[in-house]
Amino acid sequence: MTADALRVAEAAAHPYSVAVAVQGAGFPHVVRGDVPHALQWLARAVDIARTGGFAVLRVLGEIFLGRVLSLAGRHDEAVAMLEDGAAYAESIQYRAWQALNLTWLGDANRRAGRVAHGMATVDQALYAAREQGQRAVEAEALLILAAGHAADECPDLEAARSAALQAISLANILGARPLIARGRLTLGHVSQRAGASDHAREYLSLAADMFASMGMDHWLEQVTAKHPCLG
Repeated sequence: MTADALRVAEAAAHPYSVAVAVQGAGFPHVVRGDVPHALQWLARAVDIARTGGFAVLRVLGEIFLGRVLSLAGRHDEAVAMLEDGAAYAESIQYRAWQALNLTWLGDANRRAGRVAHGMATVDQALYAAREQGQRAVEAEALLILAAGHAADECPDLEAARSAALQAISLANILGARPLIARGRLTLGHVSQRAGASDHAREYLSLAADMFASMGMDHWLEQVTAKHPCLG
């Protein structure tokens, strides 16, 4: 359906419709963690949105492209992209995606080594998501908080476990299977760090099955990676 929409938009030479179709093609790849395809689509979407002056599409594109850059390990580029998205959204007083932007900006900063700043930003995101009733974003922020608490040199495993369980509870209500799977992945690694190997194997097996069924290869690799990056 996305391919058909893109063909129609390109045939009509309608840049806004092309930008919408290209973003629509890229977003599912972000959820799956399919970095190469997500980068391909979203870099194009951002370029079209900037050139065409499509304000809302630019904000959305920069937020999702920033997330993909972070998953690709290009953390400083990710921070720059997400900060640009936040600044531009503020300049046009468009705050609908503020909580998600802050969530992924905090995670990008954490992955770049600015741990305290990153975690504080995710705390702000969690507050914003709850204030705005954005429950899926709240679950995403909780997962990233859990990852941060578990990945510290002096981890707070109880805080990590609590945040992951809250995220899974919300995801279950929403029927958001990718978030449920990522929550189980996080619980698996928290259990590993706590020395609870049986629980770890159970959580990681459940996560692996879910990732495999959804084609989420990036996240599936985190189950068996020697030094997984929680997220």
